[in-house]
Amino acid sequence: IGNSDDEASAADGDSSADDDAPAIELEEGMAVEANYHASEQYAGKAHWYDGTITAIRSDPKGNSTYDVTYEDGDFEEGMAAENVRLAPKAKEEKTKEEEKE
Repeated sequence: IGNSDDEASAADGDSSADDDAPAIELEEGMAVEANYHASEQYAGKAHWYDGTITAIRSDPKGNSTYDVTYEDGDFEEGMAAENVRLAPKAKEEKTKEEEKE
């Protein structure tokens, strides 16, 4: 599985910084970090790994869910939005794209 982990996120202190950032709509094919097997985690310990959005669906309540294929070939279906975030490198590229417009 990918290289990211919650320890790196905590060290960067990115959780509060992202709260102020404008929301970027996730799209199929985007590079993301996903919280691997979030429903099975103990004591809220997150494990974020690099992957790609392979499909976007809606749950019965109309919320977007994401299918993610990880860099190692593993995959998850129906991931809640709070468990998928734009990969840092992709976020930089998306911001630069928007500045050009």
